[in-house]
Amino acid sequence: MLWDREESKLHEGMAHNPTPDVIRKSLKHFGVARSFAGIASDPSALQYIADELRNITQHGNLTANEAEEKVELLTKQFKTKFKRSSVSAASKLLWLKHRTPFIIYDSRATLALGFARKPTYADYCAEWRRNYEGSRSAIAAASSRLCEITGFLSSWLRSPDTLSTITREDWFHERTFDVYLWETGGDG
Repeated sequence: MLWDREESKLHEGMAHNPTPDVIRKSLKHFGVARSFAGIASDPSALQYIADELRNITQHGNLTANEAEEKVELLTKQFKTKFKRSSVSAASKLLWLKHRTPFIIYDSRATLALGFARKPTYADYCAEWRRNYEGSRSAIAAASSRLCEITGFLSSWLRSPDTLSTITREDWFHERTFDVYLWETGGDG
């Protein structure tokens, strides 16, 4: 499982006070480091991203609309600092920090959702949610069955109780749908 192998450790590092090293690893994990000119040679750029993530989401539970606004705000901050707009990077970093209610924006997923052109983040989220709602119960049912095949999963898997807990979480179902869209969208 992608979550257990890679993303859970990144989430732990991002959840409270992300360091520049965790930011770098997170950008690399999602393949969006290229959106940030100069981060390899300027450690302050990574610190800027960490600071912006903390500043933008310092308040507790967010609604879906507030999460969308936070992604748009972080995207604008990135454009100001790095001269390049990256809603994909903003959404991925915010998802990794908080998971739900953030929705990962990805160009391959836009293709899977049927967009012929790059949609706005709000339009993308609306279509993502519409499609997710139609698949929610099937994803939940399939996720619950992962506990039945633990003998066939790699040795990195945590305990069966942990797997059972994770596979019942809404964010896990949402991430499963993200991965499905990414795979369905192909190379675009």
